[in-house]
Amino acid sequence: RPVVGELGGILPPLLGASEYMDERGINLSLTRFSSALESGKSAVMKRVGYRLREGQMELLIWPALDQPTRSDPETYTLLTEVAGLSLRYLDEALEWRMDWGADSIPRAVEVAITLDTGQTIRRLVALR
Repeated sequence: RPVVGELGGILPPLLGASEYMDERGINLSLTRFSSALESGKSAVMKRVGYRLREGQMELLIWPALDQPTRSDPETYTLLTEVAGLSLRYLDEALEWRMDWGADSIPRAVEVAITLDTGQTIRRLVALR
């Protein structure tokens, strides 16, 4: 679902860019359900983000979906020794876009992570 951002504006369910899109260096943020294992109860909606910062791929989890004031997310390192991160988004016309900010979610997201060794890991995630 869309959420209220820090400045009071409405953010789409999925917001992404191939490069950094804000001062926090976030490449992708989205609303998703947590698993029952995460919360210890039934699934709840969470706002999460992913970014590459100082050679580390990080997961960010905000304390609430709507963020009427600046709130700092919890940050977890997912992968180290990362040289690059690129994302692209498949639209309804089956065309790849380098950013996403529409009210709907893309059909798929392609994630390419380049390690310090030069190896690139590429994954395609179907969203609908």
